Amino acid sequence: MSLISLGYIFTYYFLLISSYSLSHFFSRQALNKPHILITSHDQELEKGIDVIKLGELEQRDAIEFVKKGFNILKKDKSQDREIENLVRRLQCFPLAIQQAISYIEDQRIIEKFKISDYLKEYEKKAKKLLKSKIFQGIDNNYTKTTFTAWEVTMDKVRSDEQYGPLASEILDVLAYFAPDKIAREIFLNSVSDYKKKQLKLAIRLLVRYSMVGGEQNQSVLNVHRLVQEVTRLKLQENRQEEKTLRKALELINSGDLAKDSKMLHLFGDMQVNTVG
Repeated sequence: MSLISLGYIFTYYFLLISSYSLSHFFSRQALNKPHILITSHDQELEKGIDVIKLGELEQRDAIEFVKKGFNILKKDKSQDREIENLVRRLQCFPLAIQQAISYIEDQRIIEKFKISDYLKEYEKKAKKLLKSKIFQGIDNNYTKTTFTAWEVTMDKVRSDEQYGPLASEILDVLAYFAPDKIAREIFLNSVSDYKKKQLKLAIRLLVRYSMVGGEQNQSVLNVHRLVQEVTRLKLQENRQEEKTLRKALELINSGDLAKDSKMLHLFGDMQVNTVG
């Protein structure tokens, strides 16, 4: 059943569409009946569409977010100053804050690690990134801040001697898939049992640090679009994009996956067309 026909069945309903450009979706005539909520990075939406711009959290909400992440009682004020320093430095951007929480929590498993320790690592990374062509090409604070937080995390992922390099390679390939409902099976097809175990543990490492989301015992993956965007930019800068894209295509074409219609939607047309 088409989405448009649903409007004749239900008098009122809401349709949520994530990260689409309106020009690629419905004609204006089709937008009359239903109530459609669209999340998009598109800054040039059609006239007549009500736009609600979402930015950073309110500071009090950001502080509460951190406290919940660390299981700190709301009435416990002992760490408020450090938490406030963190959310201010991360400009109350929720994605960056979530990355910081995941990183700090993981570090605390093996050592005493304070918020101030994280901020030192963040500042060190931020200074290093200032010299990067990718960073210089980013024109908004949201992406810069979140990218810096992710890079702090990826340094830790890459430092894992057993699974870090493989995890980094997997994340590179994921940058060229559609972001949601990626079957882990794609990576496990036609490999030995030993290699399957290595791949599963590498993916687990990415999930552990919140670089990738995992569902159904990590058999279904998702990756944030911004992670994909900055990963592709890095690969372009290092002239590794075509090599990585070919790996992604090989995964799609391996075995019977290329014949599986459920798998085909995982690969974006724009990325496929970049290889000649």
